Amino acid sequence: MLDKQNILADWKMDLIESTFYNYQTLCISFGFVSLFAIAFPLTPLIYWLVTAADTMATKSLLLNVSKRPTPIGGQDIGQWHHFLKFTAIVSIFSNVGIFVYSTNSLYNISQYTKLVIYFVSCFGFLFIFLVIDCTLDVGDTKVEELILRQDYLAKKMNKFVTNRDEETNSQR
Repeated sequence: MLDKQNILADWKMDLIESTFYNYQTLCISFGFVSLFAIAFPLTPLIYWLVTAADTMATKSLLLNVSKRPTPIGGQDIGQWHHFLKFTAIVSIFSNVGIFVYSTNSLYNISQYTKLVIYFVSCFGFLFIFLVIDCTLDVGDTKVEELILRQDYLAKKMNKFVTNRDEETNSQR
């Protein structure tokens, strides 16, 4: 049930303008983690913890401090999708290269054999990446429902403000 005080409080909050900075920080962090995960294997865990904390902080900001942004439909995340795919592909070549040329288990193998292992491994991981990329289907977001909810809250707020103004005028 919608409370008039909560609706009025939400109506007075500042609106968050853009999510560009959120995408930017997530993509840069993803780049660092994926490109150099082999150098420090705990990096993905640390990144996951930091991202979880950031998600909780953003949730608190959206629920308690700022007005919820108006949902806008979109096909995908735009150019960020291409950046993330490119970063993932480059990280395959980077991590396999670091592994093949710095591991002690391949120390006594010739440079030619290391090069063959490098390319076979890279293209094997690239094939797995492409199979996963082609088979995953991004679920449909329910943007229409969110827009309807936002419109409902706006109408409810307008009705509340109008009724309050009428009560104030009738008391005079």
